[in-house]
Amino acid sequence: MKRRDFLKLTGAVSAASVAPSVMALPASNKNNKVVVLVHLEGGNDGLNTLIPYTNPDYYALRPKLAIPANKVIPLDAKMGMHASLGGLKPLWDKGEMAWLQGVGYNQADRSHFRSIDIWESASSSNEYSKTGWLSQVLPQLTDGLHGIVLGQGIGPLAGSKLNAVEMENPKTFLNQAKLIQDMSYAHSNVASMKHILGVQNQLYATASELSHKLKRQIPVRARFPKTPFGHQMQSIAEMIVSGVNSPVYKAKLSGFDTHANQLQLQKNSLYHLSGVLQAFAESMKRAGLWNDVVLMTYSEFGRRAKENRSGGTDHGKASAHLVMGGSINGGRLYGKTPDLANLDNGDLAYSTDFKKVYGTLARRWWNVKNPWQAHGEIPFV
Repeated sequence: MKRRDFLKLTGAVSAASVAPSVMALPASNKNNKVVVLVHLEGGNDGLNTLIPYTNPDYYALRPKLAIPANKVIPLDAKMGMHASLGGLKPLWDKGEMAWLQGVGYNQADRSHFRSIDIWESASSSNEYSKTGWLSQVLPQLTDGLHGIVLGQGIGPLAGSKLNAVEMENPKTFLNQAKLIQDMSYAHSNVASMKHILGVQNQLYATASELSHKLKRQIPVRARFPKTPFGHQMQSIAEMIVSGVNSPVYKAKLSGFDTHANQLQLQKNSLYHLSGVLQAFAESMKRAGLWNDVVLMTYSEFGRRAKENRSGGTDHGKASAHLVMGGSINGGRLYGKTPDLANLDNGDLAYSTDFKKVYGTLARRWWNVKNPWQAHGEIPFV
């Protein structure tokens, strides 16, 4: 394989980690339970997503941005969803969706880049880590393929203990992977060459596994929006349905950095999120796999409680996130409802550390050791 072809491929398809020999990537995880992570890039405003529609403090803080009570989808007597998420209400009613309130971390950082690093590495605000939080979980589960990222941002799957790939879409990945030859027979005592052979062998094994599964790809029986996020989630659904052995998938939806014109921008973004998640849930149900999947949203932070002068909100701290799946203990709100009369320096105070969410997925979903046991768990699964 020519050097320029290898560099071209590894630039488009990123191996999160390598080993000096062929990976046993076709190995399946212990329980075939899948987690789909959806990054809401920009910092979604949780207060206008999961809305305290009977709280007068909410309307006082946001005289222009507050969602009128008659336009909220009630979930109980106090809290409701943004109307753009209405397509997800049937999942809530069936107990297949839940909300996690007040999710954040101590001494929150308002930088997009720093805060998402903290979220995706499960580090503290004063720690710097180059490994994703899944590196503390997935090696207990499988020695095969650990995860697939659609789009850019290996994030939670970074680290030398993980075997993960980053791709634009499976078709492009497979076309580019044809450049790779099987070099499992080759050996070298030179560290740099050993590393290169490891990358090539991992990419070859991963491409072979995906090619085998997708050669007779089973089409999903749901209509996804024809947008970048829609294509990402459709690709994820197709890989799950086709039997690709990956315990984690990650996708990203941008558009949540709403410093101005928030009402329309967030309305559009949440509507798009709802439509894609509806299609994903339908595809999993029709394939009989809905009980084996948990989907979770996350974002670098929430927004300030008080609206700004530009018709938007600035970077804040805690936010609300949803989880969904056939095995979810849904139709419930988990965590403390934010106290708008007692803000944390103008922000919603966090009450649920995100590591508590990760630990719940580790022990209650994948049935492996919880690295963050001190934070407790949430019975959403």
